[in-house]
Amino acid sequence: MDRHQLMNLAAPDAVVALRSYARRFRELFSPAELRGEDLDVATAGRDGWSVSALLVAVDGHLRAVQGGLSRTLTADAPTLPALFERPSPSGGSVGSGVAAALAQLDETVQSAAQLVERTPGKDWSRPATVGGAASSAHELLRELVAYGRTALDLLAHTVEDARRASN
Repeated sequence: MDRHQLMNLAAPDAVVALRSYARRFRELFSPAELRGEDLDVATAGRDGWSVSALLVAVDGHLRAVQGGLSRTLTADAPTLPALFERPSPSGGSVGSGVAAALAQLDETVQSAAQLVERTPGKDWSRPATVGGAASSAHELLRELVAYGRTALDLLAHTVEDARRASN
């Protein structure tokens, strides 16, 4: 999704994008990789991320932005942490495996999609302060969609690197 599409993002389009992320993340893995076979999920790739750490970070960031969006939609001009700062490579891991991490990510994006779906159009202009800067519910919505797309591309590269490391 390019910058122009994000600036004009409508809630129904965001719902479609969010609901597609779980399937699109899952499609990056083979059935054997989903069972925990044939993939080194702990070794960092060229971007500094391991598959395991990236799945944890993506879910964490999407949950944080969704939480900020929920607060913006229910509170008067809330002050939120810096939700537009993307996570950096870290050592987090999915101890329960890739399939469980993807199931958690699915739950996160489906919950976000439901929040967006039930939000009246007039509420997208609700103000918030995010990381000390003026923002809005619509900007948080754009971050949910944009980061999901960015994370999808990053995970594709990270899975490729993990496959190379496994062979």
